[in-house]
Amino acid sequence: PKLPFPWVKRTDPRSEEVTYLHPATGVVRREMPQRLPLGWTMHLDRASGKVYYYNRRSGESRWRCPAPKRRPGLEEKQPKEEWVGELLAIQDGKLHVQWLEGTRTWVKPSDVWVV
Repeated sequence: PKLPFPWVKRTDPRSEEVTYLHPATGVVRREMPQRLPLGWTMHLDRASGKVYYYNRRSGESRWRCPAPKRRPGLEEKQPKEEWVGELLAIQDGKLHVQWLEGTRTWVKPSDVWVV
């Protein structure tokens, strides 16, 4: 499976133990992290030292990791590519997309799979 952005895989040169680092929060995990649903981001509560999740669209925050919503029949319709950006606007038949690495481009609807 592909490592979700912005996680980084690290291997200890002595023990060869694999860990995953979330650079923005400093969180390190031994298990491969899961991809968050669209709109959700992970943060570190400085007062408690605990990880929490925030949805910038709804304003909701929670301590437990949100699970991606699954719809019946979605498995057979899944695209070959994984989620890589967020739709910002639609204009003149084109989609304005912000990609995970931060760049923004205009694309044709036939070039992407929108969920």
